[in-house]
Amino acid sequence: MQYISAVMDSPENFHPHGISHIATDTGARLFVIVHSNEFEHSVMVFDWKRNTSELDLVRTIKDDKFVRPNDLAALSMDAFIITNDGYTQTRLGNLLELLSLYPAGSASSYLISKTISPNGVILSKDRTHLIVAHVNSETVAVYKLAKDHRSISHVSDVPLLTSPDNFCLDKDGAVWIAAHPVLKDALASLSDFDDPTATAPSQVLKLVFSKDFKKWEITEPFADDGRFISASSVAAPYGNQLLIGSVCRELVHCDVTPETI
Repeated sequence: MQYISAVMDSPENFHPHGISHIATDTGARLFVIVHSNEFEHSVMVFDWKRNTSELDLVRTIKDDKFVRPNDLAALSMDAFIITNDGYTQTRLGNLLELLSLYPAGSASSYLISKTISPNGVILSKDRTHLIVAHVNSETVAVYKLAKDHRSISHVSDVPLLTSPDNFCLDKDGAVWIAAHPVLKDALASLSDFDDPTATAPSQVLKLVFSKDFKKWEITEPFADDGRFISASSVAAPYGNQLLIGSVCRELVHCDVTPETI
């Protein structure tokens, strides 16, 4: 693994993807997956200072294991788990791989050697379990994380009947999931994202686990045919507010009422 101290002097080559953070006394440490124009990948580490609202680049990390990173979950100030959603590097190969269900994904550092279409990843509120979205199989997998973070054991699979993208936790530990009800439409919209008529349905689910993560309850706080927000990619709750991000469109701000969740 290569660590590079550098300033971000090429913003046009900065394409951020997954993001995670660790809270600190002065703010937060951020880990950001970044793709270059040449489809090369790295993780940039930043320190955000609360009192000045400044974001300082600490270092840039490159590794041969970053084949096609999608999301990551911060474990500590210097460690994270990352998902590769496939081993093929060409854009054509990526699309074929995603559609063909090749079992070619992994969660770093090869905690899962081969699994289908790993995407979003997050730690449970108590940081004992790893939660992974599997787009193609329309499931969320839960793994018990070893104390040394070097191994995991499978606990459960949650069938969703929709393709989960990314996660957020609320203050109670519930998992909020942005999903693609019609995955083929989401993929089609990516090929022509400048066309406002190329839309895909959006969906937000709230997933509440039992203490042992072997039982769960799912509700649907939000759903849309794609005309209000297309291809939802993340849903971030805060109190009675909800921000919903899109793969390549503007985000949406919603009010959340008790009867919707």
